[in-house]
Amino acid sequence: MDKVKQKLDEELKQITFSSNQKVLNKIKKKSVYQKWKDLLNNEVTIPLIPVTGIAMGLVAIISIYPIINNNPTVHKEEYPVENKIIERAGSLYWESWFNEVSKHES
Repeated sequence: MDKVKQKLDEELKQITFSSNQKVLNKIKKKSVYQKWKDLLNNEVTIPLIPVTGIAMGLVAIISIYPIINNNPTVHKEEYPVENKIIERAGSLYWESWFNEVSKHES
């Protein structure tokens, strides 16, 4: 084994390691500030097709939801069923509303 080590040392004698400081910096623990800085320094890539698809889906759901859940409630006071429609001066009115307005005007 000694012979192999000696031969290896002889062959590698001319090669010197120049990135000593870089390796030491990499193995040293990073501070919280440095970790935060490295996190914020990363490039963010957003895939366009999936994001656009999700956005269009959300817009469709938000647009369709009110149509699906549209339960119109008809109040009897608002639309009198028993009244008849009358025509006065070329316009159509509910008879009860017309009489009520006529009472207030006179």
